Amino acid sequence: MLLYKQIRVIFAVLSAAIFFFNSYSAEISAQKNHSQMYLRKGVPVYNQKVEFSDTVLPGILSKYNELILKNDTIQAVLHLIEASDIERFSGNYEEAFELLWNGAGIIKQHTDNPLNIRINRNLGILYDIYNKDALTEYHLFESLKQAKYFAANNIVDSVEILHCYFSLATYCRGNSNFSTALQYLDSCQGLYPNNEFLPYVEADKGFLYLKLGDINNSAYHLYKVKNYFITTKSRYWAVVASFIGDLKMELHETDSAIFYYNLSIEAIDKYKVHLEYKPILLEKLAKLHFQKGDYAFAYQTLSMAKQNMDTLFNITYRRNSKLFEIKNIYQEKLEKNNKLLQQQSQTITDKDRLLKVLVISLLSIALFGILIAFIIRQKLKINKLNAGKLFEKEKTEAILNMKSKELSTYALQMVEKEQSVQELLSILKESNSPKYNKLEKKYLSQSNKLWDNFNKRFLEVNNDFYIKLIAKHPELTPTEQKHCALIRMKFDNNELTQILNISLQAVHTSRYRIRKKIGLERDDNLDDYIAGV
Repeated sequence: MLLYKQIRVIFAVLSAAIFFFNSYSAEISAQKNHSQMYLRKGVPVYNQKVEFSDTVLPGILSKYNELILKNDTIQAVLHLIEASDIERFSGNYEEAFELLWNGAGIIKQHTDNPLNIRINRNLGILYDIYNKDALTEYHLFESLKQAKYFAANNIVDSVEILHCYFSLATYCRGNSNFSTALQYLDSCQGLYPNNEFLPYVEADKGFLYLKLGDINNSAYHLYKVKNYFITTKSRYWAVVASFIGDLKMELHETDSAIFYYNLSIEAIDKYKVHLEYKPILLEKLAKLHFQKGDYAFAYQTLSMAKQNMDTLFNITYRRNSKLFEIKNIYQEKLEKNNKLLQQQSQTITDKDRLLKVLVISLLSIALFGILIAFIIRQKLKINKLNAGKLFEKEKTEAILNMKSKELSTYALQMVEKEQSVQELLSILKESNSPKYNKLEKKYLSQSNKLWDNFNKRFLEVNNDFYIKLIAKHPELTPTEQKHCALIRMKFDNNELTQILNISLQAVHTSRYRIRKKIGLERDDNLDDYIAGV
């Protein structure tokens, strides 16, 4: 009895995990069926319809390599995203991650490109599969922020904001935050004040109302979109049919629930999408047939569910444990019939009972071993992801160090140039040359341009320095902020006089004022303080 309870607990936990996989596949199908993508000039509209065949993915990757050789990075990233979508639909999440991160690495130099919307959204979806809630929320909200920005500037259509809201709704749905998910779906509808018909939003609303116990609203929304998905032959019909099946099961309409679950399975087999739904649907069918007393068919259906689950996710424990439960009940019924018909001896009964205990023990050991192997496999996958992120971090730090060295070299060259120009101007001034005033004005103008260029390069290496400095000490003037930036670059007072075009006394005065505003004590070192900002 204790073993039986333990198996049921583990079965419930694994069921919840599979539900998370299901939720995001449904969301992506909805995204694929909206026709508009990017309206940015010079970037063609992206075809979001994903083809599924053995030849499509190699062709996309081959085209990507051609585009990289042509330096057509935007189109190349589009192909990486499409390839990542195909891998994710096929359950190859590691490959999908790798393709997306490659695309993110290429597009990061184009921060104003709307492809960042889709990369962040898809990363959020993948991270949720691994239950990384913090990373999931970061990328989904970043995608929403970017979509709103680009839409406000007429670079993308508002449908991109709808996709982001829909992704957030699906994430909340997967975490059982049904009310919050419904709010995001209402935000989707709010983007269209003329009450435009949004079938995917309506379908998910129907499911959420069902989970919230509002049967009438659930039925209203699901029946409202049923004919649309049937007539358009949309792949998302596989999901909608399962939603209607859940509604029918809640209404205790067993035959109707079986009918719609079978329709959903037919759509999955036909379109080769949402494959992860199939074992869940087969399990529900097995449960319904079990309730009807058809134990043989329930056992057969659950066996099919187990085979599908093993193929998709390499997770055998959940299916095996439930399979054993029904198989055991079915065998008990057969044993009772055999006792009534054949009146077997007590010896044979004892042997059967001993054999059953042995089978239970062996199955339990095997199932727990498989579960441990699965956990280890998942940890290895996560470690691989962490190693990839560590590599990206080290690469970024190397780039920043190189830019910092370039900045120091540029600053020293700027100081040398300033000294040379000053010497030439002094000679012209002493010789009373008529060109002195004109050249001095030109020098001052060029000096300002050199500083602006230096400041721009400084921000590339220390992009958050001014933000932190101003946040701590908002009373510092722009000139004093500039002085602090040069101190951070470890320039001495003589070099500061050349760069800032002021006297040495003025440099000392400026440092005194900065120390006073910052509130440093006499023994505190200003250079060390600035370096730590």
